[in-house]
Amino acid sequence: PSKSPMASPVFFIKKKAGSLHLVQDYCVLNAMIVKNCYPLPLISELINNL
Repeated sequence: PSKSPMASPVFFIKKKAGSLHLVQDYCVLNAMIVKNCYPLPLISELINNL
């Protein structure tokens, strides 16, 4: 098992047919990620700079 503070829980949900479906909850992990504060450059602008 992971001891990382940036982990996401994994669990199984039972389907109607009785089989199991693997589900991973990324809500906690997404809340910890630092968002970019700037837009990504356009590829056309990068090519023009070459």
